[in-house]
Amino acid sequence: MGKDRSRRLIEWVFLPAYAMIGLHAVLFELGRRRGIEFVKVNAKFIVYLVLLGPLVISIQNASQYYNWYWDPVRNAPGFVDVWTHVTSSLLLGSLLAPFAFERFLGWERKWFWFPVFALLMASSLLWEIGETIQTMDGQSIEYFNYPLDSLKDIIFGGVFASILSTWIYERIVIHCEK
Repeated sequence: MGKDRSRRLIEWVFLPAYAMIGLHAVLFELGRRRGIEFVKVNAKFIVYLVLLGPLVISIQNASQYYNWYWDPVRNAPGFVDVWTHVTSSLLLGSLLAPFAFERFLGWERKWFWFPVFALLMASSLLWEIGETIQTMDGQSIEYFNYPLDSLKDIIFGGVFASILSTWIYERIVIHCEK
């Protein structure tokens, strides 16, 4: 995927993100009216998602538009590269946590973080594979995907973001039930 195609793809990421936020709001309201818990959220978490979504998408789009991913002075990945991986995975983890996949798997509530972790690790790994292929094909002349940069992106995008997103979800939703 060339740089221009990649940039166009990032520009449209707001559609599925806003659709998921809307889906959570609709399923929350529908479940409240019918007495069925489709997703495990509350009004505070919906507000959190509504605030988090535009913030993360703005960071992603600005980073892509102004090429903040790369530090030309050091000729290395820029500092914003870390934050884009953390924030995008934080948003994705926050959108996945309310589905409470552990209920469908018959697991105890204490394992609710594992499906979020698994999905974020898979998406981080796939994204890094895509970046590596993009660099190896010579599609991105100005960017070299260092192995340690990939490892850092996977750790921040998969591990750190899953811990942060499930912790925030637990604080806003689970602890408010008690």
